[in-house]
Amino acid sequence: TCVTGLVVQDTALYWSGFGQVVILLLIQIGGMGVVTAAVAISMLAGRRIGLKERWVMQESISAPQVGGIVRRTRFILAATLALEGAGALLLALRFCPEMGLFR
Repeated sequence: TCVTGLVVQDTALYWSGFGQVVILLLIQIGGMGVVTAAVAISMLAGRRIGLKERWVMQESISAPQVGGIVRRTRFILAATLALEGAGALLLALRFCPEMGLFR
């Protein structure tokens, strides 16, 4: 379920709101990559990213060098947030008028 979101049950009908959020987070982590997500959480927590983590991140995203890994990770997160936010906005503009906001 981590990358595709495929589950045996109908997600909207079977899972609670909390379960749907968990599935959504697992899809996000699978899509971004576990290492990218772990580094992002560390950065958001204010933790310094050490050289070992930078090497792992370099391998994970196939970066040519270790330098600039934190900056590149920030870019990945910002691009993900911007693109998914734009998609969510477009879908909301299309479907909210006829279905309502929390239906």
